[in-house]
Amino acid sequence: MEQGLRNNDNGPGSLFRSLYENEMAQWTRPNSNFVFRTVSFEHQPLKLLHAIRRISWLTIFSSHQPPNPDPPKKSSNPINSYPMEKTIISLLPLLFFLISLFLLVNGDLNVADFGAKGDGKTDASESFLKAWSAACASRAPTIIVVPRKRYLLGPVVFQGPCENSAITIRMDDAILVAPNYQKMGTLDSWLMFTGVQGVSIVGGYVDGQGSSLWACKTSGKNCPYGASSLAFYGSKDVVINGLTSLNSKLYHIVIHSSNNVTLQGVTIHAPEESPNTDGIHVQSSTDVRIFSTGIKTGDDCISIGPGTRNLLIQRVACGPGHGISIGSLGKDSQEEGIQNITVKTVVFTGTQNGLRIKSWARPNYGFVKGVLFEQAVMQKVSNPIIIDQNYCPSNENCPNKSSGIQISQVTYKNIKGTSATAVGMKFDCSASYPCRGILLQDIQLTYQDQFAESYCKNVKGSKFFANCDLAENLVMCLYLSQGGGSSTLISSNLMIINYSLCLGF
Repeated sequence: MEQGLRNNDNGPGSLFRSLYENEMAQWTRPNSNFVFRTVSFEHQPLKLLHAIRRISWLTIFSSHQPPNPDPPKKSSNPINSYPMEKTIISLLPLLFFLISLFLLVNGDLNVADFGAKGDGKTDASESFLKAWSAACASRAPTIIVVPRKRYLLGPVVFQGPCENSAITIRMDDAILVAPNYQKMGTLDSWLMFTGVQGVSIVGGYVDGQGSSLWACKTSGKNCPYGASSLAFYGSKDVVINGLTSLNSKLYHIVIHSSNNVTLQGVTIHAPEESPNTDGIHVQSSTDVRIFSTGIKTGDDCISIGPGTRNLLIQRVACGPGHGISIGSLGKDSQEEGIQNITVKTVVFTGTQNGLRIKSWARPNYGFVKGVLFEQAVMQKVSNPIIIDQNYCPSNENCPNKSSGIQISQVTYKNIKGTSATAVGMKFDCSASYPCRGILLQDIQLTYQDQFAESYCKNVKGSKFFANCDLAENLVMCLYLSQGGGSSTLISSNLMIINYSLCLGF
């Protein structure tokens, strides 16, 4: 047979022989990254792929036999010179080969084929990691399918970098369940992706099973800090779409040191009394977008940490929770600044805060610059607008110094609704680095059917932001801000009054 193939170097056999030899060289070379080598004995669809390939090669070999020494006499009719059945047989290898290529390019990986039972009791961590390894090693776009079942997963690290930059984890209403906090130890993440590119998570639920840890913390016992449910570190081009996160032990979703991340249609639920259960925490990351998300939790709906730049938050419903917060900042003496943050079209319902910037009162070289808060609705929010540079939530071991965080160029535009306290807007800024360039436009906040009050301390204007958008008593609030002062906050529509007072000179 091999002699026959060699003697027919110009025919179809030569083509398929070269393809076969090339592929076998890939399968057998050391450290091959081919997905066939990784999972050939574990993944059933790939077994089918191997079978089809074997049939293909056998058909090639059987359809290209050595030339007959006594070939039949040629027919004068060219149509009959190559019978139809031989034509069909000769095309079978190509058909099988194309099918195998189709399976290679479009082959989904199902965690069930790697042993995941989905009974909610058997640990499926190893099965998920095997599916991940297969997808990571593939050079073709891959979908990891998680059928609609309940899967118990221990702490799992989905490690990159990968050969593959287009991996989709499609969770068809599947539920991933975390172990008890006692089995998590001191780990800070339950499901962690690190160093990956082009990963998408679509649909499904992650249940952090946090209630036992919350109870431990409430009792005052010596408890671990807890693990975040889902975290991306050092990653880029990430999409989280339609995921629901329930009852995290700590933060629900963490985006850290990553770039170009989109969260859309995410739903987050935890009880109002659950401690430290921030909905989404972004830190040391650039170009992050959060769209059309609903968050009900026991801490910040969205928290923005040091080193965050180019963050867009739009169409978010928050409550219960502690609002959307920049910070806390200044906990460490050396921190990166925060710049270019936009929060638009958001609704706060029954939250502790609305739009908040917070920092500890201690020296620091960080900053907050270029922030836009626009089109926010407050519904019985305790602190609708607040800058707090004397942040100390437990009022214990407070630094009692002056914050080194410089806050500047912050715009509040079209903020309306009701405050649950008399003070609807509070600017408590640093004495060493007063807030500068605070622009207010169309602020309408009420408390018990009356205009809410404002409080200003250490607020300075800027010649680049020479706008004072509220009525005269707010101008006086800004004017008195060097020593602290308060006044009634009256709604206004772009009313520019007395630049010198507005600038705080």
